[in-house]
Amino acid sequence: MKIRFRILFMLAAASLMVMSCAKKSEEDYNVIEQASLDAWMAKNAPQAQRLDNGMYIETVTPAPEGAVAPVAGNWVRINYTGKSLEGNVFVTRYKEVAEQQGTNTLHTYYEPQYLLYESYNTSFTQGQLIALQQMKEGQVVTIYMPSSLAYGSYGASFSGGYEGQYSLPANVPAIMTMELNEVVTDPTARETKLVMDYVVDEWGLERPEKDSTFFFQIIEGNEDEETKITVDSTVNIYYIGSFLDGFIFDTNIDSVAQRVFNDYDENSATSYTPADGGMIQAFYEAVPRMHYGDRAKMVFTSEWGYGMNGNSSGETVIQPYTPLIFEFWIETNQEEDEDSSGE
Repeated sequence: MKIRFRILFMLAAASLMVMSCAKKSEEDYNVIEQASLDAWMAKNAPQAQRLDNGMYIETVTPAPEGAVAPVAGNWVRINYTGKSLEGNVFVTRYKEVAEQQGTNTLHTYYEPQYLLYESYNTSFTQGQLIALQQMKEGQVVTIYMPSSLAYGSYGASFSGGYEGQYSLPANVPAIMTMELNEVVTDPTARETKLVMDYVVDEWGLERPEKDSTFFFQIIEGNEDEETKITVDSTVNIYYIGSFLDGFIFDTNIDSVAQRVFNDYDENSATSYTPADGGMIQAFYEAVPRMHYGDRAKMVFTSEWGYGMNGNSSGETVIQPYTPLIFEFWIETNQEEDEDSSGE
């Protein structure tokens, strides 16, 4: 029994020694990396301010007078470009930078990333979060992060049109130029206003006295009761989905896909029965108001779309709290057409 206990004790001690050595090795590496970063900064960016944690920050564009700073619970919209110390771009939210890198895609919607600002968010690096704590709306900064505040032992690799020509290796410092585009205290109110402004400016509607989150119009249609659609009807839908600025993020119309995305896949109508679900809530709201053969359009807040989580499963990322526009067509009732031809 004593022998077994002694063996277990020796194994535990050996394990602790390995862990201690690994921790010491990591600490030693961090010291060496920090010294190298300090030397690089002295030569390449001597005007940047060094923080106590070893990160450097430099203001590129000051915030306008009276600009607000984010607080926990706000949402923020930020643009950024990340580089290695060698100047190799590994991520960007800017279309012009992606075009320079040759990594832009026709499906990528280049806009500020929309994120919840809180003490911990896996979409931020720790260095970005530290920088945001010092920033105000409209400000642009460049931060120089040791790997412990950047992408650590994993490095960074991006896709979907946001990547640069390179990935960032593990355990190396990173440079990030960040722009705090907007601080949003109430994302629901923000997108509701965007939708209200859109229908007034683009549809020519008078501004309703009460805010609405869903607007729908028939472009072409009929009022024949025999062609009325119900929640139990099965319809075939062709659609074009876009953001408020007109960027098309999805379509199942082949000619549109070819024109916009250079996509030559054979698209087809989407079969949909409102009662069975399978599409976003906006279609459940709109389709039972229609008749077979109708053409319509709708604009709505994320309440009727992809909500506060957005949708990243498609080729174009739809961010949280994003209003959408759909123009769509319902095919005529095929069963009625067949009956008519049989007569």
